[in-house]
Amino acid sequence: MAGRQRRRRRRQKRGGPGRRPVPGPDSGFSYSNTGYTLLGQIIEKSTGTSYAEQIEHRVIRPLQLDDTSLPGAATRIRGPHPHGYVPIGQRNGGWQLVDYTQSNPSVFGAAGEMISTTKDLNRFFAALLNGRLLPGHLLDEMKMPGVESRTHGLGLALRDTPCGVRVYGNDGDVLAYQAYSFSTHDRRRQVTVAVTPNFDGNIDDADADADADGICAPRL
Repeated sequence: MAGRQRRRRRRQKRGGPGRRPVPGPDSGFSYSNTGYTLLGQIIEKSTGTSYAEQIEHRVIRPLQLDDTSLPGAATRIRGPHPHGYVPIGQRNGGWQLVDYTQSNPSVFGAAGEMISTTKDLNRFFAALLNGRLLPGHLLDEMKMPGVESRTHGLGLALRDTPCGVRVYGNDGDVLAYQAYSFSTHDRRRQVTVAVTPNFDGNIDDADADADADGICAPRL
């Protein structure tokens, strides 16, 4: 299994140079999972250990993210969890929902292999914004948009809610699961939304609205 994964990632790297380049870093924003895959390989090359071991040592254990893991090729999700389904097209033109709960997340590598919970995501972003993981000047770069009017810094997304409160965090999806997790700078308000999307309509907008509602709701 590990050998197949390494060969697949080498093919991904070889296929990249032949494609049209994205705009330069000062002219536009472009997201690519390949960037995270390469970062994982850089970590492994520079440390001599897997990126998963580094994340476990530097983030998961110090922050006591007890329900967060990088399972590798293991297909089972530990602990209580929702089932996720993906619609697969059929020859008759219809769709069939296929249970993708037990799948091999290592195919995504550093771009999406991690499994976590809403509680752990809140704890992670609180620690990040509190300066527990990075020195202040690096955290400032994470929160500063690299391109004017864009909503992404170096690894963090920025959102201005309808009530005028700016939040920091990120979102992501893998197959049948999607999560949005954002926090105010002072960490007094945090919202994490985890869903199993039905692929009908714009789930991104729905998640963003739910996050905004949680941040802007009157405090009791």
